[in-house]
Order: sequence, then C-alpha cells, then structure tokens
Amino acid sequence: MSSSCSPISVLEDLPNELLLLICRYLSSTDVLFSFYGLNCRLSQTISGYFRHVVIAQTPYMQFKSICTSILPEIGSNIYSLVISNQWKGVLSKIFLSYFGERMSLTFPNLKYLIFISFNANSLKLFLDSLQNLPELHEIVLCYQYEVAISPCESQILLHRIFSANNNRLNSILFDDESIVFSLNDKNSDILYYNIQKLSIDLKTVNDLHRLLTVLPQLISINVTINEESIELDKLNKYMSIDSLKQFQLQSFGPSWNLDELMSVLKRLPNVEELSIAIESLDDARLIDGENFFSLVSGLSLKKFNYFVRFYDSSPSIDPIKVRFTWQKFPQEFVCINSDDEKTLVLYTLPFAFSYLILPSSLAKNEIFIESYAPQVKMLTLYDVSAHMVDTFSVIKKCHRIKRLNLRTDENIVASKISFLHI
Repeated sequence: MSSSCSPISVLEDLPNELLLLICRYLSSTDVLFSFYGLNCRLSQTISGYFRHVVIAQTPYMQFKSICTSILPEIGSNIYSLVISNQWKGVLSKIFLSYFGERMSLTFPNLKYLIFISFNANSLKLFLDSLQNLPELHEIVLCYQYEVAISPCESQILLHRIFSANNNRLNSILFDDESIVFSLNDKNSDILYYNIQKLSIDLKTVNDLHRLLTVLPQLISINVTINEESIELDKLNKYMSIDSLKQFQLQSFGPSWNLDELMSVLKRLPNVEELSIAIESLDDARLIDGENFFSLVSGLSLKKFNYFVRFYDSSPSIDPIKVRFTWQKFPQEFVCINSDDEKTLVLYTLPFAFSYLILPSSLAKNEIFIESYAPQVKMLTLYDVSAHMVDTFSVIKKCHRIKRLNLRTDENIVASKISFLHI
C-alpha cells in the first residue's frame, strides 16, 4: 500500500489576501511584532499597518522590541498613533524614555494622536514631548479617568493641552469618559487662536462662557454641561464668536432656563448647525415653539436639532398643543408624555442625539423608541422595572448601543452594562 503525503504549507506561501485576512484578527502591535522584518515581501504586505499604529494591551517584552526595532524604522510612515496608558501608568513613561526627546524626529508625519486612560499627571508628561511636530493637528483623549481635579489644576491642564506642539493643535476631542473641566476668569487674557474644533465636558454654563472667551477662532464645539451654575454671570460682557459654525450642547444633569440658553446663543451669530439636548424643571418657554423661534430666527441655520426633557409638576401639558407651537420650524417635531404625565419630551426628527437619560416608561413608548433607537449609543434609564424583560424590550432595538445604565431612582445606580455588540 502506498501512502502519499500532502505538501506542507508555510506562512510565506500564503497569498497576500489571506495574510491580510489573518491580520484582521490580530492587534496592531501583534501584526508588527509578528511579521515586520521577516522578509521584504511580508513587510510590504503589512505596510498598511505602518500608517495607523495602536499600542495597547502589549506585553512588556513585545513592547520593548517594537520600541527599539520597529517604530524607529517605520516612524516616518505613521499618520495616527494610539497610546494606551496601561500597566498603571507605566507604559507612557517607558514610551517617553525611548522617544520623548526625539518625538518629532521619529514621527515627522504624525497627524493624529489618541490617548487612552491617561490621568492628568501622565498626560502632562506626554504633552511636554509634543514639540515641533509639523503635521500633528489633532489629539483625542479617551477614558481619562480622574478621581478629583481642582479648578486650578483643570485650568492648568487645559492650557497645556491647548498650547501643546507649539500651538499647532487645532482639533482637541475629549470623549464622554474624560475629566469634567472648570475654568475661572484668571488667565482669560490668554487666547488660543489655534483651536478650531473642540469636544469637552464642562462643569457649568459659566465655564462655557469663559471657555468661548479664550477660543476666538473656534469653528465647531461639542460641549456637555454637568452641573447648574449658582447664578449666571451677568456682569461680564462676553464677546460673540463670529467664526463658530457648529454648536452642540448636551446637558441632562442641570435644569436649564431660557435665559441661560439665550446667553449662549447670543454669542453665536453665525452658527449654521445647532444641536441642543437639555432638560428643564419649570421653564415652559423651552417647549414653546413660538417663543423659541423668536430666539433663533435671526440665525442662518442650515440644520437644527432639539431635544428637551421637561418636568411638569402642574396639571399635564397637552403634547398636541405644544407641538402646534413649533409650526414655524421647517422640520417635524414629536412631543410625548410619560405614563405618569409628569415628564414630557419634545424633539426634532430625524433624531440626532446619541446619549439619553430617560424615565423607563418614556423609553418604552413605541413612537419614541422608533425615533431614538437607531441613533442612541449611551442610554441611562431610571425608574426601572424589576422585570428585566421590560428593559431588554427597549435595548433590543438599539443596535448601536455601547453602554446602558439602569437606575432604580435618580440617585441609586442599579446596574451598568457595557456592550460590544447587540
């Protein structure tokens, strides 16, 4: 009986398409560590991974090899770099020990830098190394957990960020898990003309006014306000930001009134895209379309998105009458009451907001769920039923959801669930 042996395949014999398919299941650093430098063909095949490098979840010896043997050789090809500050903040220090004084020489074409899980101190150290990088104009800061940071410290940190890379940065984006900043009137004479695009969490609306004052060339801002101001600062004569074209405000902690909102909108005479998602306890002017139209009719709006969650302690407000007042606006509005008729939501279509805090009964409303489900990424539900089936009937339609918070009331967090996929 004769036996035949199948030919043994080696990695180098695989076609490029199959090699790249395998790489899709590996991290960026695994691809570089495993394939770079084996031969010219493999190095060329994975050259796409030279442009966007992610340094995260990396064992120490692998990280050391990448820093000493790979990054110095491919550094000029890197356009975007993601640094995760793992190992309890040690990784960034080790990275800086290799490249801190020669960042601009190693990564001369770096355009985007993303920081993950950096605290204020580790971030300051890294910012010091960002000098004379001619192409670096945007940084993104994700999961910037910080137990506590004083107003003075947050202002110093913002200054360091805004002026990093010799004032070359024009886009700075903090994600929803980053520090909540507060500012004071000190150093308000320091203006940052370089900043054009910003996404940030602020403490109060007064902090927003102070921030706008030091960013005279701002074009786009996405801001979250987390707390109520004790009193709106009416003494300052704030200047308008003529360059600002896109403004998004999101604020579900403090209760807003029309005067606070007017104080901000008056500073944005040329805004073209306006998105506002807020809540109010008692100011019915925020759900009065005729009143609101007089506020924004002088603006040259090309896009307007609105969402307001309104608490009504008086007898129920008629949603039909509320919606009727918004007829002067070109788009469609939806107005819905909660089951107990104490909470009303008013919003524009198509729905444009990815983060919501809602009473559970509203979230289950079929009209509402069809509006927000395709867009929502982070959802907080309160007054949640003990029957989890009710909750999952809501989230099963939220195909983009990444995080769900459940509260038994406004103060007690019952559960926090993170999703990769639904």
